[in-house]
Formats: sequence, C-alpha cells, structure tokens
Amino acid sequence: MFSNTMTHVEVYYTPPENIDSTAGILKITGQEAHHVRNVVRHTSGDKAIVVDGGGKAYWVTLSIGPQGIITGTIEKEEPGWGESKTTIGVIIPPLKGHRMDTVIEKGTELGVSSFYIPNTKNAVARVTASKLDRWHRIALAAMKQCCRSVCPTILTFPELEETLTEINKAGADIFYADKGKPALCQMTPNERLLCFARPNGHLWCNNTSQHQDTRVVVAVGPEGGFSDGEITTLNNYGGIPFGLGLRRLRSDTAVIAALAQIIWLSGEDT
Repeated sequence: MFSNTMTHVEVYYTPPENIDSTAGILKITGQEAHHVRNVVRHTSGDKAIVVDGGGKAYWVTLSIGPQGIITGTIEKEEPGWGESKTTIGVIIPPLKGHRMDTVIEKGTELGVSSFYIPNTKNAVARVTASKLDRWHRIALAAMKQCCRSVCPTILTFPELEETLTEINKAGADIFYADKGKPALCQMTPNERLLCFARPNGHLWCNNTSQHQDTRVVVAVGPEGGFSDGEITTLNNYGGIPFGLGLRRLRSDTAVIAALAQIIWLSGEDT
C-alpha cells in the first residue's frame, strides 16, 4: 500500500509513449532505468511515483525483469500532480556561465512551466545546442526532485518581440522587472488590483476561486538590463512593470525574487 504522505517514495520519469493507461502498465528505460536498477537498487514489488513530464503522475509497483527491463503496474493516476493553478512563464535572455543553470533549476522548483529565452541587445551569452540539452536535463531532474509532473518547456527566440507575440497568443499577462517601481508585496490589495488590470479588462488577483487558470509571464533582463527600445516593446505588448526592492540584483537572483512575489500574490498554498 502507498502511504498518504509519500515522504520516502522515489519519483522517476518516463515519456508518455512508454505509458499504457488502458493496460495499466508503463516502462522505464534508458538512464532512468539504470538509476532505478543500479543506483537506488530497487527490487520487484517496490513502490514508486512515475511522472510523464506532461502533467500526469502514476503510482506504480515496480517489476525488475530480465535484461534489466523495468515495468510498473499502475495503481493510481493523478493529473496535475504538484502543479498550481497559476501557469507561470519566465522570459530571460541567456546569461553567462552557470547562471542560466540556476534559473532553470530554481525556476522549475518554483513552478515555472515555460522558459522563453530571447536574444536581446545587452545579452552577452548565446544559446547553443549543448546548453539547451543541459538545461533540459536540469529541468527534468528538478521536476522529479520537487515532486512536479510537468517538465518546463525551453523555447528560444531571435528577438524579444517574437517572444512577446508567442506569449500573447496564449493570453498570458506579462510583467517585467524594472528598478524603481513598487514591489508587488509593497502594494495594498486594492493597489495590486488596479496595477494588474490590463487594457482588455482582464484582472489578475489572488482570489483563486475567481481565477482558476491564470497565466502569468515574468520578464527579467540580462546582465545589462533591457534596452530602452525593449522596454517600449514590453509596454506595447501590455507589459506591467514592478520592482524587486532597493538593491540591484543579478539576473538569476532577480528571477527567483520575482517568482517569489508572483507565487505569494497568486495565493498558492505552499
């Protein structure tokens, strides 16, 4: 039997094509199977949670077969496991060194569903295929570690405007960090409601009973910040500025600080 708290049950990943819900069975392959068999050293009959990266979690009983074939008998299926009602995206140009690794890992832990990575005027770093592969692996590991069922998508764009066009299609609210603006947590409830009223009348508030599928995207500039032209573009796409306090933060820290405010304002029960 599974414990209600699931405190010590391991979380693994398998892609949707390895799952047959009708037959009530799934397969674990590749590096994940190696981890199950040789690192954690599971044996047949052990319990585990397996997520598909697309928003579903499966409570399974493992079976370690010949030649290392690992299957799981599905005992329970739960959509949206570990996910909040607020769908959060992050716009962040590529950062130098391992700062993007931090953004991807901590952003995943804080509930980000999509990372939008545009090239901007002041961005120094550039995206490569090897970086994208590493970021995906970091997101996958963070998803399992923090008990989520959605692995964030990582999308790249040649410029900021193309990013904002894509986001507008999804009907998301866009907020961008801008020094000197009041922080969300410093506003009164009424001020927050006024500040977060978009021109089309859409209102983002912390009453989750009113807003069951809120889509929010937070934009943070690169090391050199957004250019004046990019700020104008953000405003033209309905972007709303907010502050992150008195101090100048590095971009990776700013993303975490912004997400903390968004989570707080959305009323997510942590």
